[in-house]
Amino acid sequence: MKTEMILVASLMLCSVILPRTSMSTVSFQDTQGDCGCSDDPPFIRDRIPVKPQRADLAQITTDLSGDCATAAIASRKLGMIADRSSVGPLLRAMHHKSCRVRAAAADALGKVGDRRAVSSLISALADSDPRVRSGAAWSLADLPDSSAVPALLTAITDNEKHVRQAASTALGAIGDSRAASALTAALRDPQKDVRQAAAEALGKLRRPEVAAQRSESPAERCSWEGWLPPAAGRQRIRNSTHLDAATVSRLIARTRSRDKNDRMLAAERLGAAQDAGSMQALIEMTADSDPMVQEAAVRALGRRGAVSATPIIARLASSPNSHLRQGAVWALGQLQDRSALNAVITASRDTSKHVRGDATWALGLIGGPRASARVNELANDPIPQVRLAAACSLEMIHDTGDSRGRDTLLRLSNDTDPLVREVARWAIGRLTARSSPRTPIIARAEEPRSRALSLNSQPLLGLGAVAEYLDHLPHSFRP
Repeated sequence: MKTEMILVASLMLCSVILPRTSMSTVSFQDTQGDCGCSDDPPFIRDRIPVKPQRADLAQITTDLSGDCATAAIASRKLGMIADRSSVGPLLRAMHHKSCRVRAAAADALGKVGDRRAVSSLISALADSDPRVRSGAAWSLADLPDSSAVPALLTAITDNEKHVRQAASTALGAIGDSRAASALTAALRDPQKDVRQAAAEALGKLRRPEVAAQRSESPAERCSWEGWLPPAAGRQRIRNSTHLDAATVSRLIARTRSRDKNDRMLAAERLGAAQDAGSMQALIEMTADSDPMVQEAAVRALGRRGAVSATPIIARLASSPNSHLRQGAVWALGQLQDRSALNAVITASRDTSKHVRGDATWALGLIGGPRASARVNELANDPIPQVRLAAACSLEMIHDTGDSRGRDTLLRLSNDTDPLVREVARWAIGRLTARSSPRTPIIARAEEPRSRALSLNSQPLLGLGAVAEYLDHLPHSFRP
């Protein structure tokens, strides 16, 4: 009898415990699914046990389309690898529905150190989650850019102390005198860490050499897209991304996935393919219902040098979606097809500063008298990043006989923005070197772009110092 009672009791106990265990499991999975935005879970708090390698980039990038825990870990890994090919996927992760993924992506973009991330990080300063705002501000400290100053001046008054501290640090890294008043006010912040960050930032503002100090040379600033010359960028991507026929076939299948993240990542990777099937898949994706997928597709077509897609991409350059317009204009610059010049000139008048900026870069890549004339006009744009692009593009067009371009650069060499001044003076030095009888002129704007940007020719933008030029530069203009 006692044995039977024990058995019955055991069965009753199991009937109570098992459902609770099942419910507990479901609850845990649900938590992992949405991550939450309260205390840091282990996948955010704990160290990555094994340092990721560049060879793992493709798989880690694919993980960005997983659940939010997987995507957050993937973002952290991409930041550890710090490869510039990760910028596109990380920028898309900045739009993830989970604050955990957005925060991890914002932090990773600062570690990658590519200036394509600046505009997205500026936007993230207005994110609803303080972790995202804080991560964006810290990353802007690693990517000092004067265009971030207005947003950081707002962030320094944020309700969250970590955001105020990071914004103070970022303003000090930028070294812009416009921050002096806000940083002085922050000296009275109730939080010690904020006061200390503000004091250190003010100390940097008062040292003139810090305001002019930047982590990149003008040559690097004029090639921050990583695709100049475009042919070199395409070759780099193909060398680093080995796509066999089976992989391409799987990626093409993913372009028809119901998940837009799957479709975007497939487009991103197909930018390194060369077969006709993947080309057709990307062209079909330009008609996708989601503008972010369309943008990924047009950028992939630009990376591939798909000139046959120029009419489609030129049409999308007038899309109602500003991100798609920006991606289309960037792709047209990579294609360097002068039949798209009207579309790019139209885009250079866009209301979005980011579209105008990329259109200015594209005009420099396409080249020719009409492009040069429009770039000279864009040098008067009220946004510093557009004027900086104009200075780079005038150097890129490198028509040493164009007196208007030289006059524009001389004016920009006294611009109110220190980065614009620095790049303009560098560009003047480059043009001076090219016009010297002792230094051969690389290529004229009238010459075929394929010759001007040939991999066998000398690099246009100093992707590494060109020693033979330096001896001919006026001392004040040396890069």
